[in-house]
Amino acid sequence: MIPYDDEGKIWFVRQYRHAARQVLLELPAGTLEENEPPLEAAERELKEEIGMAAGELKKIGEFYMVPGYSSECMHVFLATQLRPESLERDPDEFINVEVIAAPQAYKMIESGEIRDAKTIASLLLAKPYLSV
Repeated sequence: MIPYDDEGKIWFVRQYRHAARQVLLELPAGTLEENEPPLEAAERELKEEIGMAAGELKKIGEFYMVPGYSSECMHVFLATQLRPESLERDPDEFINVEVIAAPQAYKMIESGEIRDAKTIASLLLAKPYLSV
């Protein structure tokens, strides 16, 4: 999801990723539970990861993560009209929420500070919808 608030800021999560052996700045995301529609998963993950709900969730695209060896498909939603509403986080998640102005987020992609592929791809899909 691209949580985009009324001030033109994007909400990110910063968390340690064991496979990368580093802390990464990423957009909120999550795994679909069995038979869970992507829209419902997006609503749930926003509440769990950043403690916000969206007044509007608009699907803006989808893509395969690594089609050479995985069928995982990412569904990309633009989340706007944000309001506080939280769900309990997963016990194994240690997340710090960061809110960054949209133009700065795109500069962070260019500088290599944002290195997560799903975040980069999702932000590129969202660019026509944002003030950057």
